[in-house]
Amino acid sequence: MSLNGVRSNFPIVAPADPTTVPPAPVRVLLIDDDKLVSDFIRKIFSRFAPETLVEAFTDSREGLDRAKAGDFDVVVTDLMMPQVTGLDIMRELHEAKPKLPVILMTGYGNPDVAMEAGKLGVHEFLNKPFTPEQLIDAVESAAEIHRLAAEPVALESGPKAGRALVGNSEVMKNLSVQIGKVAASTVPVLIHGPTGSGKELVARALYQYSDRASRPFLLVSCTAVSEAHLDTELFGQEAGEAGSRGRAGRFEQAQGGTIFLDEIADMPPLIQAKMVRVLQDQHIRRAGGNEPVPVDVRVIASTAADLEKAVREGRFREDLFFRLRGVKIEVPPLSARMDDIPLLVEDFIARHAGRIGFPKTTAAPDALAALQDMEWPGNVRQLENMVCELILLARGLTINRSHVETARGLSAPEPLGEGRFASVVAQALRRAQSGEIPAALPVLMDLVEKEIYGQAYALTKGNRSRMSRLLGVSRPTVLDKIAQHGLGSANKE
Repeated sequence: MSLNGVRSNFPIVAPADPTTVPPAPVRVLLIDDDKLVSDFIRKIFSRFAPETLVEAFTDSREGLDRAKAGDFDVVVTDLMMPQVTGLDIMRELHEAKPKLPVILMTGYGNPDVAMEAGKLGVHEFLNKPFTPEQLIDAVESAAEIHRLAAEPVALESGPKAGRALVGNSEVMKNLSVQIGKVAASTVPVLIHGPTGSGKELVARALYQYSDRASRPFLLVSCTAVSEAHLDTELFGQEAGEAGSRGRAGRFEQAQGGTIFLDEIADMPPLIQAKMVRVLQDQHIRRAGGNEPVPVDVRVIASTAADLEKAVREGRFREDLFFRLRGVKIEVPPLSARMDDIPLLVEDFIARHAGRIGFPKTTAAPDALAALQDMEWPGNVRQLENMVCELILLARGLTINRSHVETARGLSAPEPLGEGRFASVVAQALRRAQSGEIPAALPVLMDLVEKEIYGQAYALTKGNRSRMSRLLGVSRPTVLDKIAQHGLGSANKE
């Protein structure tokens, strides 16, 4: 690894998954009858999200027809247009493509229009003028929701399965049977399992095999958000007297469909109390409002935490816990299904090798045996990241045991704790003292920065805007650091 022109072989932990294959470019359909505005928005994407594919229309009817016929992740449309308005577009897409997120842009503060759009499932209302960050954030959030709802999940692997719950082990067979039995029900489901085990895939399979598969599927993360933000996100905001625009929350937007509450153990106490009422009475109240709004939404929640312990310690409401676990599904760690590793590796190669650039990659039996001998604290997600790295190391040839040993050396499993970091610093100082490297500080700073950005990339799945907020730096800085440290496909930007 070359750092600031200096060769470094420190045994420092590599970024959590620097070889993670980034998602396919987001496909945006832009509809605005004002060509100046349309061109300005396209320039925003060109500068701040150059990987985004934007197709623009100034004729709203043509834009609507293209939205119906094309394959897009997000529609961004103006509200007030001749011929076909933004609400007209929403109404037609609500029927034709209910899973396709729509972002409405408007300079008019009409709360009735906002509520109507909310009932039709608008993903976001952008008030003109908006900042580039607001636009990019809204589009990235909408694209992630579309991916979750649209990407198929199969209960067995196959050439047309998309993402699959892969495995022939007894625990995976039992998991698939349980999903099949529970999917058609409307009762809440609590999915429990360690980080990286595939809880999101289970939630999506439950949705896609249910009678609600044609309706929306919305994910809301309960982690690292304020109580007020999560309140508005879930339940919406009533129009205020000071001119603040009302908005529908995710429960209203998911009407008739499914909402997936990720890491529900982190949900703030006030929101827990509101969730009890939602599950009990099947209605919500918007923030700042008093009128109940009926909702018909199936709730699926996930957690890696011990909720029973959280209940005993008073950190999680007992009544919410029992209402959520109408059915509880346990997702096994990879250590409980090591026999599935060959099938998982085959599946990951099939999905990633072509995108990485080596479509003919295969894995030798000795490589599979070596992978089965390893420990996997990060579970299936860690294995997937390792396979991506092995594809790069093999460069189109057969992955063998030596590739696995090399990859293991590049990705030390232990965390960068205080003692380990002290050891790395000591090595750097010794090497600088002996003249092996010019100076210790630049090398160490680069290593630490790469670790920080690598873990942020892994945590946010490469979402640049979320990385910017998480790290407290600008989005251009995030783009520069992704390119500098070789995370994902930064070079194509």
